[in-house]
Amino acid sequence: MIRLLAATTFLAPLCLTSLPGADGGSVASFVSPGGRYEVRFEARVHRTFTKEEQLQALDNMNHIEYEVTFSRVDSGKVVVATPYVDVYGFNSSGKPTPVSSLFSWFEWSPEEDFVVVPAEGWASAPGTPENKVFALNDQLGWLESWLCMNHVTWVNPLLAVGDRHRDCDYSVDTFDGRTGKQQPVVQPDSPIGYQIAAASERQMLIRKVLDNCASAGVRQTFQEQCLSLDLDTMEVSPAPCPAAGQ
Repeated sequence: MIRLLAATTFLAPLCLTSLPGADGGSVASFVSPGGRYEVRFEARVHRTFTKEEQLQALDNMNHIEYEVTFSRVDSGKVVVATPYVDVYGFNSSGKPTPVSSLFSWFEWSPEEDFVVVPAEGWASAPGTPENKVFALNDQLGWLESWLCMNHVTWVNPLLAVGDRHRDCDYSVDTFDGRTGKQQPVVQPDSPIGYQIAAASERQMLIRKVLDNCASAGVRQTFQEQCLSLDLDTMEVSPAPCPAAGQ
């Protein structure tokens, strides 16, 4: 789902350990793709519910609560510790997610300055999920933030661009790792929104679209428009839209 415009070589994730934790829960450790961080999952609580209990509340879903810590491989210093919940009750298999799969869903910035933690899987409204982001580089001016994007492209090691889709809010956003903030490239104005149409080496084509709150009348009179985003300057200019089917 996330890609970098320039080629980057990553090491394969490595599981280091799997052993009992201090409270009797299991522990598994992995090394980040770039080899800079050890990521440790320690199971703290495993909650299960009967079918009757599940009908009483949406949050009554079988889940495992983990404590996840990120430590520097070179010094052993813990830089982030956060709870994370594997909500596996919605899965057809009915089994907990393998910890190796949970780890593989974490998204790392190209130089591992920050990490995007996947949404926990609780019941929520349709749309782009909100994911927690944690700064790992202590030179950044923030500690914890949120990233809400699909189809993410890395412009540089600290800047990403992607789509954000909610019923009445379609936009193409940037996430700036220097500030930990996400903001639109072009401000949407419902029912007018924007989404990524294509991306080349240093250019991105953005298409003007209608969100899910557009009326039938608006849809009948809507005229398609496109914009070009220069990924070097982050400037936007008018551009021709591709022909249908392209």
